[in-house]
Amino acid sequence: MIWAFVIGFVGLCLQAYVSYDDSIQDKWFYYPVGIVLNVIGASLWFYVAKMTTGKETYLAAMIWDGMAAFTFFILPLLLFGVKLNLLNTIGLLFGILGIILMKIGG
Repeated sequence: MIWAFVIGFVGLCLQAYVSYDDSIQDKWFYYPVGIVLNVIGASLWFYVAKMTTGKETYLAAMIWDGMAAFTFFILPLLLFGVKLNLLNTIGLLFGILGIILMKIGG
């Protein structure tokens, strides 16, 4: 099942790259690539959810959400030159805090 997380993480990173690269957004294959990556990611998640039960599914969901949060919140800051202002930073912190509270409180 680890392979599903690895492939899922690579797919999420590709989605983030495609989302932030202006030269790819102008190409004809932008939407098809995004759709295919999302279908693969959703299929992998449903595979993981089917292979786990109860607390295992909960832990798997925390890992999956953590991967998604990293690739769409942190990776753009590290690799794609995204700069945050004060409101963006506050929003980012609230988003991360919200994910943590949902997982811990659930």
